[in-house]
Amino acid sequence: MVLHVLTAEDNAYFYMAWSMAGLLIAISEATSFSLFAEGSHVEEQLSSDLRRNLKFMALILLPAVINFVLVADKLLLVFGREYSEAGTHLLWLLSPASLPASLNLLYLGVVRVEKKLKNVVLVTGGIALGTLVLSYVLLPHLGILGVGWLATQIGVALAVAPKLIKRLK
Repeated sequence: MVLHVLTAEDNAYFYMAWSMAGLLIAISEATSFSLFAEGSHVEEQLSSDLRRNLKFMALILLPAVINFVLVADKLLLVFGREYSEAGTHLLWLLSPASLPASLNLLYLGVVRVEKKLKNVVLVTGGIALGTLVLSYVLLPHLGILGVGWLATQIGVALAVAPKLIKRLK
């Protein structure tokens, strides 16, 4: 999408920041799949497993996000000054986006255990569609900062949070 709407150069800057932020998302994905594996064995403990995974994710992800935001420019400097200058602000947006994304991924872990595949399709489809639509609208106006991933993750997290809270009780 970035390449289609913007330039190859913008795409290169986007890709490096996206790859860095992907390291944060990997934490959430691994935790979500762990929750799915644990919950599949003993579904009665799903709420306590969810609580433990939320704590673990907060313990690992919050400091990682803070560090990424603080050193975003230096992380991207590894790829060159141009990447640091063009991608730092994007990494500032993508790093905190891993927090609502973590809730979304934990929710996906829960509904997979509960075999609610319709919810899996709705959440993943909503994230994909929201990101594509927002990006298509915002990229021409905001450049690579217009990737609609943060807004979409927040919107979906607001929708699934009450369901996670209900599951925790």
